[in-house]
Amino acid sequence: TFFNPHNKALEGELVLPLPERATICRFGKIDPETNKTNWATVVTKEKARVVFETEVRTGKKAAMVEKIESAGNLYKTRIYPIPPQCELTVELWHFDSLDYGQVASSSISSSKAEDNGYCSLSRRRRPNGTAV
Repeated sequence: TFFNPHNKALEGELVLPLPERATICRFGKIDPETNKTNWATVVTKEKARVVFETEVRTGKKAAMVEKIESAGNLYKTRIYPIPPQCELTVELWHFDSLDYGQVASSSISSSKAEDNGYCSLSRRRRPNGTAV
């Protein structure tokens, strides 16, 4: 959850470390009026950045998460706008693989989700708030 204590809208940014073998499988922003999560769509890194920057320049709502390539398993989340004196909550889900020794039963199997590390959230959402 982000909070913007200031008197103007701000962009929020958060860097999240994930476990070594974890990969993001879902990202979304919670609409504070309906309490429903608006889930992102996975797109290429380039497209996510272009869409995000275009939406910010035109004053529309946008959010994205991307893997920081040069920094291990770190992900950066960006959200705009965070209105003054408002709170905004995002959800980030991830898969994590287990070592064979951690699996309690041989009937349990796992599959690794495709990891391109980039999501972009469509912007038909209502105002929320958070600031960094």
